[in-house]
Amino acid sequence: MAAEDGIRAQAIAWRIRLADGDAVAWEEFVAWLEQSPDHGRAYDRVALGEADAVQALAALPPIPAPANDDAPRPGRRWVGFGAAAAAIVLVVVGAPMLRPGDYVIETGPGEQRQIALSDGTRITLNGDTRIGLERSNPRLARLETGEAQFAVVHDADAPFRVQLGDAVVQDVGTVFDVVRDKAGNRVEVAQGQVRYNPGRENVSLKAGQTLVDPAGDDPVRVGRRPPASIGGWTSGRLSYDQEPLDRVAGDLARTMGMPIAVAPEIASLSFTGTIRIERDRKRVVHRVAELLDVSVRRNGSGWIFEPRTREAR
Repeated sequence: MAAEDGIRAQAIAWRIRLADGDAVAWEEFVAWLEQSPDHGRAYDRVALGEADAVQALAALPPIPAPANDDAPRPGRRWVGFGAAAAAIVLVVVGAPMLRPGDYVIETGPGEQRQIALSDGTRITLNGDTRIGLERSNPRLARLETGEAQFAVVHDADAPFRVQLGDAVVQDVGTVFDVVRDKAGNRVEVAQGQVRYNPGRENVSLKAGQTLVDPAGDDPVRVGRRPPASIGGWTSGRLSYDQEPLDRVAGDLARTMGMPIAVAPEIASLSFTGTIRIERDRKRVVHRVAELLDVSVRRNGSGWIFEPRTREAR
């Protein structure tokens, strides 16, 4: 029991540190996760408990103001983020009845997490992702931002739906990957079939088909890619066939947990190949730069791809 308490305390400490963690913190966190499967399970319990408690506390009525006019002392009003986060976890343990119908799960940059729903559906979240779920309806998920892979248990009478803002992806028994970011929505089907926006475009996608719905007024585009390469980020692989560098950079940033920018003049440069995600993040970004004959340099806590200067060629 003492060992479990110690791991739980470490998980709480990591949750606090990663709130403002840089690339170094995330690499150390990954190393901690790799030490034992118990570490990942403990961290998931802490993160899920925190999300539940935050929403439960938000649903409570405000605490009445004290009867006297004495102003609260600043030192007593704020107890610090660390103590607050620990208190949130304790609230969940001590008051499990505080459970709203909706809940949100989110990952930090570079963090991945698996969710098992009561109907048997499995959701894998990539880094920097936020998803909303309902306990009363396990057949609905709202991807607010980021990337997730869905392995859906099919039910013809209650099809699984993923909401992407005002768009909807509806499964027809499948494994599929969904991205929602500032560029728009992206859907890729590894197995089975989905329908995109059944009430509007009603685009049917089968295994190996992809769809891009840009954020602007550009039309929906349907393409193809090998089904085995879809969702490769779950096993540390990112595969591309003539994809623009700005998309590659966005995927790298989400998966590796650090900001990666692209100079505008090379944002549309096409990349083809497979990138293996390693703990040595510097090696990964430099390998991509070499393949594209561009340069890469440190940019704050992350990296930026830029045109290679004539002197560097």
